[in-house]
Amino acid sequence: MQNGLGVEDDFLAAGLPDVYRCVIYATSEKQADGSCTFASIRPSPIGVVRGQAGTLRRLVEVLDTPGFRFVEDGNIRRTVWQKPIINAVFNSICPLLEADNGIFHRNDSARQLAEGIVDEGVAVARSLDLDLDRESLLEQVLTISRAADGQAISTLQDIRHGRPTEIGSLNLEIAKIAGRATPPVMVEQTRLLGRMVLLKAALRQAGAR
Repeated sequence: MQNGLGVEDDFLAAGLPDVYRCVIYATSEKQADGSCTFASIRPSPIGVVRGQAGTLRRLVEVLDTPGFRFVEDGNIRRTVWQKPIINAVFNSICPLLEADNGIFHRNDSARQLAEGIVDEGVAVARSLDLDLDRESLLEQVLTISRAADGQAISTLQDIRHGRPTEIGSLNLEIAKIAGRATPPVMVEQTRLLGRMVLLKAALRQAGAR
């Protein structure tokens, strides 16, 4: 269970016979009193990367609960690309603005930045023969933004606590894949914001030391 691109590659390279990929649609944030808020935005899909449909069905049955829903996904490769594009929006723009997840439904300028990242991500996906719906992705950004209004994205929480971020599997991985495409896909906004988040995290960690 991990959002990002290529996170299953090491498991495949190790020769594991069964690899099932889940994309999480939920947000959480640790509070000052030690408690944790949690919101399930929509059922989280699980699909077969390498394995059997029967095993996938049993995994979903075991994990699915009323408070945290899971569903089978017959096209997990497509879903795996949709979520990192959305996460590239939240995990780069929110930390750099020091803003909560609700910024995109509240602020037109932030929403325009989100549109740029979505457009670049869709272009990279299309270079891999994945035809993603731009408008659907933008609507998901707004749906998540409304549902998680007031909550800090995980990358902003990580930066504030001096922890490593997952930006390498989001913006920077999208940029890496874009550079390998033939012809290469231009994703300057996605790459730049990712590098800025990486630098911000490094500076915070250096300051903490």
